[in-house]
Amino acid sequence: MGKIAQQTIAPGTVIASRFEVLRAIGKGDVGVVYHVRDKWEGGEHVALKILSRGITTNEEAVKRFRKEMIAGNQLNHPNIVKSYEYIDYGELQAYTMELIDGGTLANILKLAPIAADEIVKILLHIVYGLEAIHSRGILHRDLKPENLLISRDGLIKISDFGLARLKDRSSMTLTGIMIGTPKYLAPEYLELGDYRESSDIFAVGVLGYELITGKSPFPEISDISQLLERFKHPVKEPKSLISSCPATLNKIILKAIEVDPSKRYQSAAEMARDLMNPSARGKAIFFQRFAGI
Repeated sequence: MGKIAQQTIAPGTVIASRFEVLRAIGKGDVGVVYHVRDKWEGGEHVALKILSRGITTNEEAVKRFRKEMIAGNQLNHPNIVKSYEYIDYGELQAYTMELIDGGTLANILKLAPIAADEIVKILLHIVYGLEAIHSRGILHRDLKPENLLISRDGLIKISDFGLARLKDRSSMTLTGIMIGTPKYLAPEYLELGDYRESSDIFAVGVLGYELITGKSPFPEISDISQLLERFKHPVKEPKSLISSCPATLNKIILKAIEVDPSKRYQSAAEMARDLMNPSARGKAIFFQRFAGI
């Protein structure tokens, strides 16, 4: 079991007498994801996410990891990564899931230019998945480029439910611990520990702003104690940075990142309806991101 517990497992290693490692796909905060061949299922290719060795002794972390698998298993939607089976094998804690090996949204953010209709398609995929998540009473709470995977047929799929929770469960105000990625966290959560559906939508708005402009809508703050200060700065409209941004898309993004949650989209379905407006796509104009910004 010693090799299994390591952070990086060599190709060819067989895990739990069942999974042959082909390659590492990615590494996150709590573990590593591998492309493996399941010898018990006729050589089926799946992804295997393994909880890091240093975390397996943390009972709370293991519970959260198991909850992540259960959430992904219960949500059956084309824009959500499907999880299959939990593996508890000695000191190994892992689970199998749908193999998505087309990269992440983080890869797309490095590209330029991106067509308006492509940006709208990406955002629609995210809000469709988010709508399914919210319909089950779940809040994701950690939407970021690294958690948005891309299938080979171009679907954006939401992954990593390790920080997700049911709407009526405790929040930061009870635990005293901030969770999530600060760059994408809504102001009401940072200030009051209040996380709601529109807080997930705020993260989508930040992602959309980055796709259009290549920049974050709010100043980058390294000091966590000053995170709320960044919301006091006026946001530059995407269209003021990228003149070819369609006016409708500009308006959608600004509504999604409203600092006042009551002025924001209250549901993913509401945001999807606006994104479906043909005027949001413009005329497939290519944005010259980063040029002259």
